[in-house]
Amino acid sequence: MEGPDARPHRHDRAWRGGGLGGSGRNVHSGKYAATVTGPSTTEHVFNFVAGEVRCAEANFHGNLAAAAVTLTMSATYSGCTTPGGAEVVIDMTSCDYLFHAGETIAQHKVDGWLDVTCAQAGDEIDIVEPATGCVVKIPAQEGLTTLVYTNNTMARDFNVDIALTGILYTQNEFCNGGAGVFANGQYTGQSTFIGDREGQQDGLIVD
Repeated sequence: MEGPDARPHRHDRAWRGGGLGGSGRNVHSGKYAATVTGPSTTEHVFNFVAGEVRCAEANFHGNLAAAAVTLTMSATYSGCTTPGGAEVVIDMTSCDYLFHAGETIAQHKVDGWLDVTCAQAGDEIDIVEPATGCVVKIPAQEGLTTLVYTNNTMARDFNVDIALTGILYTQNEFCNGGAGVFANGQYTGQSTFIGDREGQQDGLIVD
């Protein structure tokens, strides 16, 4: 992996409101409890000082018991490589993504933000390039922006456009740019979130 900027950055991200008692929009399903899946519709791309990682597929999975402004989703990534074609493995360990719904920004569109949460203390998202031994670790953190949810009213699902910046991470001495702590990570991609109950699609919107 090779990146353009090897300068460490101080992580200084404040908590953003909008939990279950906040003023954000809700994720609704036609019936509850709903299973939510999120197959990718584009490549999902990470950028670090160490370099770029492009994943051919990203899949999200979660459950929605009732309408809520947050949605916890596990993630799996496959077909991940560097621009030079070297294999990269992403292990989420016990970490998930917490998707927040914010405010309406246009017709059928709601903004939002994302937290990284880890069930086990000390766990992080591990991104490893086996050929070089480069390891990037993303710890638990809150308030990463920006997400945009777009309701597909005919299909009864919604797209999530991910454009996160300022991600806190560490990388080891085998990575381009050397070992350090940084807060300039980026993550982009698009997925479609679909709700179903007992195998039948029931519709899923953010409103």
